[in-house]
Amino acid sequence: MNDIDHYICPQCGAEVRVGGTGCSKCNRPPKRRERKSWEQDEAEDGLGLPDDREDFDYRAFVEEEFGGGRKPRGMREKVYWMAGIILLVILFYHWVFP
Repeated sequence: MNDIDHYICPQCGAEVRVGGTGCSKCNRPPKRRERKSWEQDEAEDGLGLPDDREDFDYRAFVEEEFGGGRKPRGMREKVYWMAGIILLVILFYHWVFP
């Protein structure tokens, strides 16, 4: 028998035809193959759909989604820098004078 067209039944060891109704000796139905979440549906196989990634402009996408240019610097950034420096001074003080 051709190995491609048949498989060995895991329960009784008989050769079973692929795509058949299952093993005739032990009446075990064929194992259903579960579709993985990343697999596409069988109906979509071989449709020849165009690959949209060829003409995708990443820079235009980022500019459209997040806006162009740098964010303006303001008071909020200075507050974070000052808080970081104060935290470092406090940690250094506790390290030197435990």
